[in-house]
Amino acid sequence: MKKLLFTAAGTLALITNIANADPKPLGLEIGKATVSDLEQKFPQVTPLGNNLYTSGKMYSLSRNEVPLDGLVKDVLFIFNDDESLACVSMTFNKDKFSELNEQLKKKYKKVIKSVIPFVGNKLVKYKDGNSVVELNAPHLSFEMDLSYMSDNFIKNMNNQIQQEEKAKKQQESELL
Repeated sequence: MKKLLFTAAGTLALITNIANADPKPLGLEIGKATVSDLEQKFPQVTPLGNNLYTSGKMYSLSRNEVPLDGLVKDVLFIFNDDESLACVSMTFNKDKFSELNEQLKKKYKKVIKSVIPFVGNKLVKYKDGNSVVELNAPHLSFEMDLSYMSDNFIKNMNNQIQQEEKAKKQQESELL
């Protein structure tokens, strides 16, 4: 039991820092950390090209480099075109949902959405500064995503998705 508490406390300390207005996953503040901050903190990151929504750079960090229990995929870092951190996405085993949600609940008091049925998709969104922390566990998956996203990233992503849907509908309309 003590080991679980120490693991939970350590995980919580690594994920964010209470003192700042925006979340600070893995010690990098959303909206403020830069590409050079990432490369300095994690020199082993791998560049992945540019992001569709921000036109900024993307990087991957091996899950083996991050001491978080239950992490099943590499950590994804997405930057804006001005090289400020827009999003950090991590994928965990779905059985960690309750534990991670409890840790997040202690850090982020403002819940903007919470859907936690006994069976079905689980989703919790927390608001912190100019960012959203989202814990999303699809029902028919063994994995869940924990994402830290700036408000601008969410806005850009939603705009891009709407434009793609509009273009697809236009293309379909032209075929009829």
